[in-house]
Amino acid sequence: MTLEAFFSLTPQQPMVKRLPVEDGPAVNAFVNFWNMAALAWGGAGGTTPTLERQLTEGWVYLSGGTAAPYDEDANNVICNRERSQIVEIGFQGINVTDRNQFLAVVGLHALGENAMVRVALYRNVLRTEHLRPGDNTLAVLIDCPYDRAWIYLDLKHVKMPDGKASAFGFKGVTGYLL
Repeated sequence: MTLEAFFSLTPQQPMVKRLPVEDGPAVNAFVNFWNMAALAWGGAGGTTPTLERQLTEGWVYLSGGTAAPYDEDANNVICNRERSQIVEIGFQGINVTDRNQFLAVVGLHALGENAMVRVALYRNVLRTEHLRPGDNTLAVLIDCPYDRAWIYLDLKHVKMPDGKASAFGFKGVTGYLL
């Protein structure tokens, strides 16, 4: 089975609106960045995530220095959106049914060994992932609740249980309709 992308979002193309052709499936999708720390003057720990580099390479920097405490979402609901670094991915399937599923594949690039991301659907925590240095891929399979339902997937930058944190970059997300 070959999967065909339903939508792709990057920092350089943060929104997609595809109208339905006849009764075929279509999508509205966006990626929003909450409280990002974009380092304009160079990075820490030997990294150089300048604004120019981020634009050229197509990623958004999440700073390890402002990662949320590991236990901040202890009730399994993403909290403190007003001050936490969160990548919010929203999408709406059009002409889809509750028999459909979406596969969201997210590209991240960890700049150190202490990068962690918390994955939440509708703000409810699904899991917390320890990223390995370099490129990482996260996949999330999501049931489609009904036609034109908005689906919200959050990626929150959190510290390790011992309080250490490494920066990582968001590179993009590709959604597939199954």
